[in-house]
Amino acid sequence: RGPMGAGYSCMNEVTVLQCTQGIVAYLQKTNSADDLKAKGVVIGYDHRRNDTGVNSEAMALVAAAVCIHKGIKVYLYGKMVATPLVPFCVQHKGCAAGMMVTASHNPKDDNGYKMYGPNGAQLCEPHDTAISELILDNLAPWT
Repeated sequence: RGPMGAGYSCMNEVTVLQCTQGIVAYLQKTNSADDLKAKGVVIGYDHRRNDTGVNSEAMALVAAAVCIHKGIKVYLYGKMVATPLVPFCVQHKGCAAGMMVTASHNPKDDNGYKMYGPNGAQLCEPHDTAISELILDNLAPWT
């Protein structure tokens, strides 16, 4: 989580692209290709936006594009949703993962990116460490 704006230390479309590439790389390592493509992922977003034009919906669309680029089915909410709807949908649809662009209760100029596993729970050790390493291995946009 961090302030919305330009640069690598902020939440923006580039940092979400990089994070999503790491998440997809992790999902590819922990699921068979056919299973991942069949199960898909859920992506949601909240209402946050700032004066620089950075907003949750745009970041969610970037995350969806990264997944679709790799042939992964995406259930993208068509409008802003409450955070609990993403893990609910992960479980309800039997998805491989869920992602939510939100900073929840944090300052209005901040945003964040939450990831949920197939059980609908937010990821923790050792999964988060593995994803962090894969993000660093996948910083350049995929072609």
